[in-house]
Amino acid sequence: DPQRGSRSCSPQTRITLSGGMGSGRALTADIDPSRIYEIHALFAGKGPQLMSRWGHSLYRLVVCAPERTQVGPECLNDVAHHVAISFRANVSDAAISYWKGLKGDYPSMLFAQPFLDVIEEYNKSEFRELTSLPLRLSPDEKTFFLHRVLEAYWEYGGRYKFITNNCATEALNFLKGTLGESRLSPKYPLSPLGLH
Repeated sequence: DPQRGSRSCSPQTRITLSGGMGSGRALTADIDPSRIYEIHALFAGKGPQLMSRWGHSLYRLVVCAPERTQVGPECLNDVAHHVAISFRANVSDAAISYWKGLKGDYPSMLFAQPFLDVIEEYNKSEFRELTSLPLRLSPDEKTFFLHRVLEAYWEYGGRYKFITNNCATEALNFLKGTLGESRLSPKYPLSPLGLH
């Protein structure tokens, strides 16, 4: 509108998180690139269930606490504000069907949850190890990665297949879209263990 002058369009960076450790309240997080110190590749070890025997691939956003005036290594201590994002099958069945998972009958969605919930789920409840590895991203790459997270959060919808389109392949394809294939070495990431 010429009457109002030109205005820049900034992305909406606040998202609603799944979980909250049974708090019963909706949790939100602001994943503004200027408030995120690092992005980590996050791996959960093998679990006893069939669908967990290859582990799970996620990303960890090291979000700084709101009261911090500077974004730096101290933000690694702000675990209550860190966010985990991952691609998962959206299962509404009472019990997961492995046949449906093989055929791709479950939708694949990007889930965002508090990092503390991931620790509770994998470390404390299932006794599975968690490995968090920082990605070497330039400031521009970090910003582009986070903008892609927001885009996938609002718009992405795929089909989850245990073998060919699982959390590992989705996570790798997501990173390829940010960095390009030349910077990524895994060639056969059919499972999280193949990425680790």
